[in-house]
Amino acid sequence: MITRFSLQLVVFSLFWLRLAQSLAVELEVDEPKIRCIESEKQALLNIKENLQNTGDTDFLSSWGNETEKRECCKWLGIRCASGSSGHVIMLDLSPSTLGISTDNIWWSRPFAGKIDPSLFELRYLTYLDLSFINFNRSHIPSSIESFSKMTVLTYLDLSFNSLRGSIPECFGNMTTLAHLSLASNKLEGSIPNALGNNFGLSYLDLRGNNIEGSIPEAFGNMTSLSFLNLELNL
Repeated sequence: MITRFSLQLVVFSLFWLRLAQSLAVELEVDEPKIRCIESEKQALLNIKENLQNTGDTDFLSSWGNETEKRECCKWLGIRCASGSSGHVIMLDLSPSTLGISTDNIWWSRPFAGKIDPSLFELRYLTYLDLSFINFNRSHIPSSIESFSKMTVLTYLDLSFNSLRGSIPECFGNMTTLAHLSLASNKLEGSIPNALGNNFGLSYLDLRGNNIEGSIPEAFGNMTSLSFLNLELNL
């Protein structure tokens, strides 16, 4: 026989069960959604691992694996696509982003290191600025597994990086590129003819290198080019 007490107990249990379910749903709603894609987050952390701070300031202190840092879309210098994709579309480690002056930056550049291959896993980048990082006379990666994988990149700044070697032919395949600066490095050789394939390129800065030879005839096809600086070369 079901007693009145038993009925009260059932009702009481159902009430607390319903309350617990409501709280669980509320907590789930309040839990912030992480937009950052894990593989891209790890690529960024690999990049950080290969950049050493040259001074006392830890500019990339917001980058990390800790729980409170798991949203890489909020890291300094990072922007992710709006909507649900969450892909990293901007990586900007320029002095202006870091909040430092370029007046004496040759003697106090913020980072030293190398271009980590993980950079090229960020295939959805449209904006990449690594200017004023001391890459210790490294060569610009030129294999098919490097910049050629960045098929939507429109802005690339590798100026004042202490890079050496030649300008990679692969830049000629980056047809989405509108802004390219390789200024004030130690690049040598001639300007690759393939660079003229970038019909959409509007800004090209190659000043302050050891480039020699003439301007490729293919540059006549670059109808969008509005800024070209070749001064202070051989």
